[in-house]
Amino acid sequence: MSETSLSISKLCHTLAPQKRLQIPQLTLASQSRVALLGLNGAGKSSLIRLLVGESLPQQGTIEYLSSVQSDKTLAPNSRNFKCYLGYQADTMLAIAEMTANQYLSLTASLKGLSAKQTKQSIDRVTQQWRLSELLDKKMSQLSKGNLQKLAIAQAFIGEFRYLIFDEPCQSLDPMEQERFNQNLSQLDQFELCLFSTHNVQQALAVADQIILIDQYKVLFHFDFKRQLSFLLVLKNAISGTSSEYLQSVVTDSEVNPLNYSSKKVTSFIIHICFENTQQLDDFKQSSDRELAEYHFFLPEQQAVLPLFRLLASGEIKNNVDNELADAELKQ
Repeated sequence: MSETSLSISKLCHTLAPQKRLQIPQLTLASQSRVALLGLNGAGKSSLIRLLVGESLPQQGTIEYLSSVQSDKTLAPNSRNFKCYLGYQADTMLAIAEMTANQYLSLTASLKGLSAKQTKQSIDRVTQQWRLSELLDKKMSQLSKGNLQKLAIAQAFIGEFRYLIFDEPCQSLDPMEQERFNQNLSQLDQFELCLFSTHNVQQALAVADQIILIDQYKVLFHFDFKRQLSFLLVLKNAISGTSSEYLQSVVTDSEVNPLNYSSKKVTSFIIHICFENTQQLDDFKQSSDRELAEYHFFLPEQQAVLPLFRLLASGEIKNNVDNELADAELKQ
């Protein structure tokens, strides 16, 4: 198994004057379950369309690395990648006279499966997603929830290695949402599983990595395999913290500038990885004295929900200047 499943470098894609998707660098490890978390209109679907080759980036590269195919590096629009892709788009239109079973057979034929492989795949996803009562029904007769379930199930047809879902649970009832979570948690043979959502609890329940996206830029990349990894979100880095102390905090740490919209001050997300618990204890003691204003200081996994709430409430906003982002992309 390769160590990396997906690598994005210097990605820039303009959809409209105020919609500019920019990702200087992002790497996802193999066999990762990744949640792309963001508010409505954050850029989740735009990124997913690039990841599956539905759109081509205007600048930069997206590469999948594989241990299965002869081509070790795969582009999203390559045929070799499509053969191993399971993809559920954010919308699915019913093909009026086609039954659910015929639709699954069509999916199998597009992936080049034999008759035997097609039957095996359909039998497997029928059991996995409880589709037996739907197979002989026309797609036009299915409820929105059942049509969504069929759209998810077809992603598992064939020898999938890369699974990508765009808002998969938006029309599912709570029982089917739980089934989706369980099926993803039980995956064993795959390179990458990525799904978009605005449900923080679902992201935390299923994913071992979360990409928090806002205004078409990655605000933070959570990786829960990191040990002693914390997020410090400062309210006012200028008046509440001495510049000397801030410099000592951010050494060898990841810093993302934010605009704190209720005041004209600068805020920061500071990512700190401690080497041991003693370092953590020392920092806690010093921060209580030095940090006059901050939103929170929490372990990485516990920080997802409060950070998302700050975004949703508008208390903090991603304020990365496009010119600065362009400079970073060119480095």
